[in-house]
Amino acid sequence: MINNFPSAEELKAWRLANPEKVKAQNKRAYARLSLEQRKRYNENRKAKHKQNPEVNRARDKARYKAHPERKRTAALRALLKSVGASVSVLEARPKYCQICGSGKKICFDHCHASLKFRGWLCNKCNTALGFAGDSPEILRKLADYLEAHHGQTDCKAA
Repeated sequence: MINNFPSAEELKAWRLANPEKVKAQNKRAYARLSLEQRKRYNENRKAKHKQNPEVNRARDKARYKAHPERKRTAALRALLKSVGASVSVLEARPKYCQICGSGKKICFDHCHASLKFRGWLCNKCNTALGFAGDSPEILRKLADYLEAHHGQTDCKAA
C-alpha cells in the first residue's frame, strides 16, 4: 500500500469479500447522479451488455440457476410494465389459483386483446384458457361435454 491507498489486487480482494458493501456503495453513487448522467450510464451499460452477449448469457444463467425466483419475478415485472399494471399487483399475488385452488406455478393472466390484467391462475388453468382461445363459449361447451360423459366407466374424474 502506497500513500495509504490499497493496490488494485487488494481492492479486488476486498470487493470480492464484501459484495454487500460494494452494492451499497454503488447504489449511493448512482443516487448522486443527475438524470442526464443516469441516462448516459444506463446507455453505456446496455452498449457494453450487447458487446458480450455470451458472457452475459452465461452469467445470467448461473444467477437464475442459483436463484430461480429472481427470473420469474423479473419476467413478471417486465410483463406488468408491458400491460401497464402496477407493481402492487405483483406484491398482492396470491398463493393459490383463483380457479382451481392449486398452489403450483401461479401465473399472471391477462387479456391478449386489451392487455388488461385479469387475475392469478395456476399454469394449467392459464394454459387451458389459452387453448380455448379465451372463449367463454368454448369453455362452456367443454364443461357440458365433460358433464355429459362424466358417468362413463372408462373415464376417470380428476
